[in-house]
Amino acid sequence: MSLFSKKPGDAVQGGQGRSGGYGIAEAVQLMRTLPVDQNVELVVRVIRNTLESMNVQVPAIIEDAEARERGLKDRMDTLNVEIADFTREIEKRRQEIAAVEADLSETTTVKERLLLAQGFGERAAASLPGSPPPLPAAVTTRPNGRAIVAAEAR
Repeated sequence: MSLFSKKPGDAVQGGQGRSGGYGIAEAVQLMRTLPVDQNVELVVRVIRNTLESMNVQVPAIIEDAEARERGLKDRMDTLNVEIADFTREIEKRRQEIAAVEADLSETTTVKERLLLAQGFGERAAASLPGSPPPLPAAVTTRPNGRAIVAAEAR
C-alpha cells in the first residue's frame, strides 16, 4: 500500500479531500508517519513534489484545511457556549442548595425550640395542683443483680 492510498475506515471528520480524494485528513495522516521534526524543509519539499506528481494540488489541500479549521473552531465555540450554559445551571443549583440548607437549618432550630418548649410545658403541668401523679420511677437491674431506681428527670 502506498503512502497516498486510503485505507477503508480511515475517514476523519471534516477534510473530505478535493484533489482526487486527497484532502487534509490524508495529509495529516501522512505527516504523522514522517519525521518532520528532523529536517522540516526537506520533508515538506518531498511531500509537495510527490503530491504534485500524482496530480494532487497542495492549494486544494490547504483550502480543505481552512474549511476543516473553520468547522473545528465552530465546534469549539459551540462546546464553549454549552459549558457556559452548564456553568450557569450549576451555579443556579448551588444557590438553590444554599437556600434549602438555610431553610433546613431554620426548620431544625424551630423544631428543637418547640420540643424544648413542650418539655418545659410538661414539667410545668406536672407541678400544678390537681395534675396527675408522676409516673413511677423505672426499676432496672445491673449485671450484678442489684436493682436501681431511675431518678426522675428534672
